[in-house]
Amino acid sequence: MKKKIILEIIVGAFVLLFMYAGLSKLFILEGFGRRIEATLHTTHFIGKSLGVLLIVAEIVTALAFFKNSLRLLALWSSLILMTIFTVYIASILSFAEHVPCSCGGILQNMSWTTHLIFNIVFIALALTGIVLEKRNSTNFGEPLQQRI
Repeated sequence: MKKKIILEIIVGAFVLLFMYAGLSKLFILEGFGRRIEATLHTTHFIGKSLGVLLIVAEIVTALAFFKNSLRLLALWSSLILMTIFTVYIASILSFAEHVPCSCGGILQNMSWTTHLIFNIVFIALALTGIVLEKRNSTNFGEPLQQRI
């Protein structure tokens, strides 16, 4: 029972994170696209397209948590997104001459190092959630559908 509560807290944290991040970027889409362009040195079309793709990925991942059959997929998606964001931040900190901010809202107030630590914590949460969800959906190796 304790593991189920921990899993629900992890799921809730990711739903809040991705809905907040996706919606805050959606409201500043044009500016967000420009910041991606500047960071990656791309064209306006590519910057805006990557921005839209990222927003869709965040919101779809958050919504996937609401369907139990998609929860494990949503946790994997969260792990992948957080890993990509973490690699991006680490590369910016390591190689960029100018450190731009393409975050929105509360995350914009974090330093890049704090943001990196924040992301690493969420990677650990995603991994923990994947383990707990796999244990939750099977009983001694028996698929959930066979137990019902």
